Amino acid sequence: MEKTLTPEESLQIIQRSISNLRRNMAEGSFYYLLWGWALILASLANYFLIRYSIGKEQFEEIWHRSLLIWGVFVIGAMIIQFVTISRFHKGDTYPTPFILGVTAMATAVSGLMVRFRPLIIGGLVFLVAAIVSIYLRGTEQLLVLAIAMVFGYLIPGYILRSSKNGDDV
Repeated sequence: MEKTLTPEESLQIIQRSISNLRRNMAEGSFYYLLWGWALILASLANYFLIRYSIGKEQFEEIWHRSLLIWGVFVIGAMIIQFVTISRFHKGDTYPTPFILGVTAMATAVSGLMVRFRPLIIGGLVFLVAAIVSIYLRGTEQLLVLAIAMVFGYLIPGYILRSSKNGDDV
């Protein structure tokens, strides 16, 4: 049989819920600060690279350096987040997010260097998979890794193989 709550009991439950939500948000503020600072620094570094390199170098060289800047800050923030989460969970973490993050950077850079869109998209798939896997346990991370490999490596690899000599890709 259900108990009917008094208005005071209902108010107490609501107040406890709001208090718990505020505490959880405060604990999660680290991630907002981490990603905020990482993306601000990447944006500013990229701005200064472009601002002071125009006319001195070809655009393509600036493009690759811009990608490197963003990669360094994003991968750096992912490593910091991975270490923070692993300390919070006391060793109940796995290297999968880090592996996916590094793979994302390498795949995207390779795709940009050869101007092969499926590899660029594959790099983005790996990046999304790295971020998603941070919030999952080990066995679920392995599923995300497998799915990312299909879209990040296998599909681009088969597309490359189906081309005669790579010129028609």
